[in-house]
Amino acid sequence: MDLGVNAGQELDDELPNSQREFTDHKNNQFTCPICLFVMTDAQVIPCGHEFCKKCLTDLTVYPQSPPQFACPLCRKMTEIGTTQHAYGSQCKIDLLHIICRNAGCTQKGPRSTIIKHEMLCAFLPFHCSYCSSLSTVGDLHDHYATCSEFPRLCF
Repeated sequence: MDLGVNAGQELDDELPNSQREFTDHKNNQFTCPICLFVMTDAQVIPCGHEFCKKCLTDLTVYPQSPPQFACPLCRKMTEIGTTQHAYGSQCKIDLLHIICRNAGCTQKGPRSTIIKHEMLCAFLPFHCSYCSSLSTVGDLHDHYATCSEFPRLCF
């Protein structure tokens, strides 16, 4: 059954942390030294420095054999493909508290919990595919009751 709902934003658990509001990030321990935001998909390189995965992929690669890039902090040359997921840091980042990204919602909690909350949040915006108006999931029933384009069944 088509409910006529198109989500107003992608439900993406990999929304860059630059677009997240953290409520308890008080130190620079999880700040990427390249983008200066809390790391997204934290990666560690052989010299021990950690960065966002996207920030590392955007670095200049030197055309050597094998291809290498210089660590932005210590300048140590690092071969492409030697980065690893920084599981310890990423687990701690996922426990940092964030605010739900849906306008009007004040729900706060660990990143891993809020990402799940956002998929069911009453403040999740939607576009009605019948009249193209913008509303929230919490107002879905009320909207369809007054939507002039919503198909009505006759009995």
